Amino acid sequence: MSLDTMTSSGTSSDQILGIQEPRIGTWPDGDEAIGQVAVRWFRDFGLTYFPWQNFTQTKMLRGGVRGAKWSAPTVCIVCTRQQGKSWVLVGRMLFGLFQLPWERTIIFTAHLFATAREIFRDVLGIIDSHPELKSRVKRVTTGAGHEGIELKDGSRIRFLARSKDSARGWQADLIVCDEAYAMTADEVAALRPTTTQSVNPQFIYASSAGMDSSDVLRSLREKGIEGSPGLAYFEWSAEDDAQNDDLDAIRQANPSLGYSNQTLDDVLTDLQDLAEDRYRRERLGIWSPIAAENAVPAGAWESCRDREWPESVQLSRVAIGVDVPPDRSSATVAVAGVREGESGVSVELFQQAEGTDWVAPVLRELLDARGRVPVLVDGSSAAAALETDFRAHRVRAQFLSTRVYAQACGAFFDAVVNGRLKHRGQRDLDRAVGVAGQSMKGAGLWVWKRPDTTHNIAPLCASTLAVHGCLNRRDSGQKSSGKRRAVVL
Repeated sequence: MSLDTMTSSGTSSDQILGIQEPRIGTWPDGDEAIGQVAVRWFRDFGLTYFPWQNFTQTKMLRGGVRGAKWSAPTVCIVCTRQQGKSWVLVGRMLFGLFQLPWERTIIFTAHLFATAREIFRDVLGIIDSHPELKSRVKRVTTGAGHEGIELKDGSRIRFLARSKDSARGWQADLIVCDEAYAMTADEVAALRPTTTQSVNPQFIYASSAGMDSSDVLRSLREKGIEGSPGLAYFEWSAEDDAQNDDLDAIRQANPSLGYSNQTLDDVLTDLQDLAEDRYRRERLGIWSPIAAENAVPAGAWESCRDREWPESVQLSRVAIGVDVPPDRSSATVAVAGVREGESGVSVELFQQAEGTDWVAPVLRELLDARGRVPVLVDGSSAAAALETDFRAHRVRAQFLSTRVYAQACGAFFDAVVNGRLKHRGQRDLDRAVGVAGQSMKGAGLWVWKRPDTTHNIAPLCASTLAVHGCLNRRDSGQKSSGKRRAVVL
């Protein structure tokens, strides 16, 4: 229904109510007794939830009865701004802090320190307003960046701004991550291990619709749509092709519409005042599309093609890169080096084939022929699982951290756009370069990203590792020669 249709029918804007159930919602089965207790407990303090908030709280607290685990150890809530997501998080944390004896440590994190501080004030304000809660508090810490509340029984809650070192050294039973659209893989890696010792942990993500760079949140969404076991996923959003003034789309994306002070007129004002892409994301909950632009400019890549690539060439500073796609269906080995009399780097796919069992034997053969040559692997990729095979074949590989691999991706990009790289125009490498995007890893660093599961960018990743190894070799005097194999698929 469009707004024109609504207006002509004489419907009042204050009668427009948001849709309470999520457009995309999957959650495991389980007993809802604890969730219902949580909703009643919150209501007992005079703090009301809208129906959609009750719905979410009840579903995400399934299980946990009589020593059982939560049905959903991972929860993700995606909703447009100013609907009350934070109120769901505040209620969940208070209930855990005061009512669940096994949740001894709770950590709340946000992308911005200001958000973490605001939630801290909300939680503390509720506690201070209710003597029965305040009487159980032992200590409140208010120092900037160190906000926290500790109860007399030792239970505690901390409020942090996220970083790649957030909560390292802590043990937690409940982790709550607001503004999850900005989460990076490094931040998840810093937080996830804190719950490994918990008897019944839960990890909650909350966010508005994802941006192009929201890789962590986008992965959760994909799992939620699939109904992944152990994940409760709730998303209030309009269809991607919804019209900006479609009334049903507005109601579906704004569940608190008409229940709170928020009215249809507020939405219409934003439609007039916001840029269209911002309105669709902030008000309709429509995710930003993944950028279609290739990370590597096509013209620059083409200008690096060496159309007179020799059949044999002498190389110094030789290095090898290995990569495996996430589905482990194949593997790629690339070689890079510096030609005699030149300063740029030449890179070539040495071998690509199905499976991964062949990689270590081929590397051993290659090393026997070329002498001591560095072998590089992205330590966070599927290729890292080859470490046992490497040891069995006496292949010493360097497993790069995410940060160093991101630096390698940047150096490869610079070498291409500055004309300091040569390649021979191999089909699979060209295809990988043509589809690869960028996945931000924080602080201006990024790594190559596949547009979807149908594309294989392992040839580009392996080449990037080889080029990085070449550029960072110290034994520049070593040379090797001989005819190298081309990849034919």
